[in-house]
Amino acid sequence: MSYTTSEGEVETLNKKSQNKNEGVAILNNPAYREKWLEFFNEAQRKVMDMVHFYDGTIVLIENRIAMYYYTWDSKRRELQRKKQK
Repeated sequence: MSYTTSEGEVETLNKKSQNKNEGVAILNNPAYREKWLEFFNEAQRKVMDMVHFYDGTIVLIENRIAMYYYTWDSKRRELQRKKQK
């Protein structure tokens, strides 16, 4: 399994760790937890999904909702996109 980021494709399931406690060790790092909390707060503020992998990798998934307004143009007899102000 892999996922794509702005830096390129990252393999997740094919990683082999020499240290079985690597994922636990990174969570005990105060600097990592502080940065993780920043990403977590950003994800909540922007209503994003957050995936946290065992090796410490974080993926933020943004779901955009686009709203378009249409009004009826009786002369053309069709719906016209209304510009937002």
